[in-house]
Amino acid sequence: MNTNSSCIRSEAQIIDVFGRLPVGSRSVIRHFVAVPGPISAYNWDDDILLSGTGPNLMTLFTHEAAHSLDSHVPNTRDPRFSTGPTWEAAYNLDSAVSDDYAKTNQIENFAQMTVLALYDNFLPGKLQTIQPNLPKIKHQLAAVKTALGGRVAPGGGRCGTRLANR
Repeated sequence: MNTNSSCIRSEAQIIDVFGRLPVGSRSVIRHFVAVPGPISAYNWDDDILLSGTGPNLMTLFTHEAAHSLDSHVPNTRDPRFSTGPTWEAAYNLDSAVSDDYAKTNQIENFAQMTVLALYDNFLPGKLQTIQPNLPKIKHQLAAVKTALGGRVAPGGGRCGTRLANR
């Protein structure tokens, strides 16, 4: 183990921030791996790989957890909520997406919207101060909040759904 104090601080920061995600969001992550390097993150089949640390770890963790949440929404007929009719209907009712990255595809749009849902649930009434498109994305935001419920809310969820190791 590297005993460099900056490494330990980074490790502690990663543990602290990941632990702040609602348990319902964390419970759909099979494995979480953090390695040194430039900041980036990736979710593959409910495993998250994080490289580096930075000031927006909560946003990064929420976005990556959202990819797992997307495929674990209850009562979803499609492989992912973001590819199903409920999400498509909400998207079609709105005239914008949250940011440029959300324009990539509906999977990334859902993940970005999940970040906003978590923010709004933890800081009610503050989302409008950071999201200028809020009136134009309200149906997508409502769809995420309804689909994920307590998984993106304070005290959200239970840890009874731990995924099996592979």
